[in-house]
Amino acid sequence: MNKKEFREASAHFKEYSQFVKKATVESIVGESDEMKKIRIDYLLQPNNYGLFFNHYLGKDTPVPMADSDCAWYHLKSYEELYRKPFITQFRIIFRSGAKSVHSNVGNVLALKQAGKLKFFLIVGINELRAKLLLADLQVQFESNQRLIKDFGPQISYGNWADGMFETTDHCYFMALGIDQPFRGLRHYANRIDMASVDDVEDRKVAMNPRIVQERGEKILGDLVPAFGKNSQRMVISNNYITRTGIINYLLKKKGLDI
Repeated sequence: MNKKEFREASAHFKEYSQFVKKATVESIVGESDEMKKIRIDYLLQPNNYGLFFNHYLGKDTPVPMADSDCAWYHLKSYEELYRKPFITQFRIIFRSGAKSVHSNVGNVLALKQAGKLKFFLIVGINELRAKLLLADLQVQFESNQRLIKDFGPQISYGNWADGMFETTDHCYFMALGIDQPFRGLRHYANRIDMASVDDVEDRKVAMNPRIVQERGEKILGDLVPAFGKNSQRMVISNNYITRTGIINYLLKKKGLDI
């Protein structure tokens, strides 16, 4: 990330953080501690993910990351992700199908607050893209007053611009480009337990067999072994560009077809 890119990204992050904080604090209403606990427990149930998303991030908030209810595939994929700690999901969804919003923000927030996640890694097509995706997540932890009201202050240290941050309950969030090293990643005793591989190829990459093989082998040969032994949730989100691309390469290696 050069200085110009950093200044622009930082200015956007600051502006959006202030907007989210102001909008969500005005929406908070009083409730008893018992009512609050019942509401939170209900929202964290995996079959209520759509309600969780709408309350903290979606159409029921003043600053929605989505303007409509979750689609059936958002609900199904999250519940499957919640219930299966060892899973690889291919989210090959049409453009504007809210892949990134759910894979990198909604699912991560829900799993973390449900105690299902300690070390999340987001992998982008390059380092800058990965950090910008991580910024979308940090905004919510840092400024979303609905989230803070229900779960307390979230950010402990770190910053998206440095490619990592930790929350007050010692969960760790990291961003790397696809060409950066994955081997040996660890935070205290925790290894990766969820990774989101987000749009790591474009048409140019998909038409280059050497790069396709290198990145495909890196995902399967470097990223997969970097997971911890108790949880290995991997979400791969990408438009299906061509049968010569990374998505098709990974599907074939896993014996799957589109």
